[in-house]
Amino acid sequence: MAGELHTKEARIRELEDRVRELTAMETGAHDSRPASSSSQPQPQPDMPSLNTPTQATTTGPVALSALSMPVPPEAHTEPADQERYEGDNVIITNTDGKQYFGATSRFRGLSEHKEVLDGQTEKKETEVRATELYHQRWLSSNARFQPSWERTAYENIPRYTDVDPTICINLLEVYWAWQAPLHNCVYRRCFFRDMALGGPYFSTFLLNVILAHACRHLPEDDLRFASFERGELFLREALHLLVREMRQSKPRIPTIQGLLILGGRQCAVGNSSEGWLYTGMAIRMLTDLGLHIKRSDAELTKIMEPDDLEVRKRLFLSCYAWDKSISLCLGRSPSLPDMLFSPSTLFDLSDDDDLWQPPHLLGTGKIYPATKCHSTLTFINFCKLAKIINETYNVIYNGPVGNVEMNVISDLENKLMAFRQELPAALQIEDPASLQSCVPPHILCLNILCHTVLILLYRPFFVWLWHPNLQNNSLALRAQVVCTEQAMCVNELFRAYGRLFNFEFQSYLISYCVYTAATIDVRLAQHNNKGLANMAIDRLAVTLHMLETEVKQTPGMRRSIEIIHSHIGQRWSLKGQMQQPQASPSTNGQEQLPIGLLEKGGPVGVGEGGEGGGRGQPFSKSQFDKSTHDHAFSPGSSFVSSGTSLHGSAADRMVPESLSSLNISYVQQQQGPILDPDLDLESLWVDWQMDDAGGGFVPELAYDTPFSQPFS
Repeated sequence: MAGELHTKEARIRELEDRVRELTAMETGAHDSRPASSSSQPQPQPDMPSLNTPTQATTTGPVALSALSMPVPPEAHTEPADQERYEGDNVIITNTDGKQYFGATSRFRGLSEHKEVLDGQTEKKETEVRATELYHQRWLSSNARFQPSWERTAYENIPRYTDVDPTICINLLEVYWAWQAPLHNCVYRRCFFRDMALGGPYFSTFLLNVILAHACRHLPEDDLRFASFERGELFLREALHLLVREMRQSKPRIPTIQGLLILGGRQCAVGNSSEGWLYTGMAIRMLTDLGLHIKRSDAELTKIMEPDDLEVRKRLFLSCYAWDKSISLCLGRSPSLPDMLFSPSTLFDLSDDDDLWQPPHLLGTGKIYPATKCHSTLTFINFCKLAKIINETYNVIYNGPVGNVEMNVISDLENKLMAFRQELPAALQIEDPASLQSCVPPHILCLNILCHTVLILLYRPFFVWLWHPNLQNNSLALRAQVVCTEQAMCVNELFRAYGRLFNFEFQSYLISYCVYTAATIDVRLAQHNNKGLANMAIDRLAVTLHMLETEVKQTPGMRRSIEIIHSHIGQRWSLKGQMQQPQASPSTNGQEQLPIGLLEKGGPVGVGEGGEGGGRGQPFSKSQFDKSTHDHAFSPGSSFVSSGTSLHGSAADRMVPESLSSLNISYVQQQQGPILDPDLDLESLWVDWQMDDAGGGFVPELAYDTPFSQPFS
């Protein structure tokens, strides 16, 4: 008892010292401190008001001595139903929080604006910088209390759920290690602080969604977790609480965060319609709060406290990034077109130095050396990539590809290559085959996604190689090089993932990337160059092994496995031999690429049909099965070593020499549409008879034309 009392007294002294330090910092930064826009906190367990910004900050360590701290005169509650105009928009604030309405809304009056905050009142650069430094110091200083907040939050778990607190703690560790870092919609510092104190950035709805999502990664044969039904227990509670959340007069930030996580979780378990719906609800709530309105950094730092601004920036950026992720996976147009905040304006980088290790609960059977998490750094760069993804989707997949101009495609490729080259050293993976140390999965996912977007940029043109009127199009030839090379890069990266994590605990996005690369390999497996076909079969073996390993935890990928199997199965008879394609006038019985592409042969060699491009001896199914067994965990010698270069020595080893030496300079320079408008070609073929019709994870029209039949 005496020892415990001594420990608590020491803790009180530590907090008092910290309060004095924060008070001094507050006084010193008073001139540059952003004016608070709400009242002192009224902490409420689980159901706090979330539209009162300073509640987030003052429920932190400083709340222990809030009355002793200087409060600027502006920090008083705004009158009920106060209107503030921001350009053409009106923000209505009342006791329940803030709501956004646009220029045409019925809430907009005709009187002159009393206040205009449209960026015309920018502060001087030095003043803005001083305010930003204040935010950075505040967030960095408060980060030191994270271990204390987590301990207190864990002690509060019985207040929020009847499940064994130890299991809940383990599930939270699973979430923060495997699922949170990439999309980063929950600001961990505020989540645990408010879970401990009953502040505004925590709710039992959000907690149950996190627990339900983390349950996907639990060992299926562990009896301790059987009653959770792979998270369905927590999901039912979350949906019950969601009804209560929907009755609130204003959306709350934990509700938006929970809906984003719920959207990802339901997509992963195969309920993509639910995932799409929950994501849309989150975006609607985000808009209702006005978080989509463009504001200057000077204005934001003036009207919001550091924690509140950081939470809102991360939430919007996460929503923007997940919107692009789900749009790719489901083949649907993004809903958030503009990125309001530069990812580089996130001020709290303290979690980059946190150590990453997989929780022992997962029982990987391996010992992982502690490595830096780089959580925020990864998130920042993921958001940058999401912006390129948005542009790529709108250019390539939101209209007829025949109308796309070549220079636009070239510019997008250059942006992707520049993004890859400018990645911080801590996030770059130059040689996946020789990885010796542990790389956190979110860093692996970022690298895999970069290569996947390059595939998506060129995949609509890759299939032109099988059409007699398009196979010599320069863009089709470029697509052959890029798609082949990037599919190899993706394959080698997830081979590295397999060596590190046994292909387990994959995110929905990683599974999508692997499937996208497989759509290229399924085509290349039919290549009349035996070397390229063999390598594609080897990669498909690894892909299927990986997808089938994880399908129990991510049932949403089952349809992808069925698509791959269905097209591989078209080539094998019951006796295990690959079926020959049906004869057609355009190919004389062969589904082949342009002969000129393979005349030089290159280091890979040509099929036994000769230099003329014959298909050669068909591959047996036993050969594919052997690849599955022999190569599932070890990279082959023919794979990329650098994993990134499109034009270097790696490309020479991966594709025939004639592909590597293609002169595509005029592809990048030519202006105007990529197709001749006078070309005798059915427009429907260009837009829909493609491998990527719909652009999604499991497109219903994927490979709509059977491999046994040529395009016509």
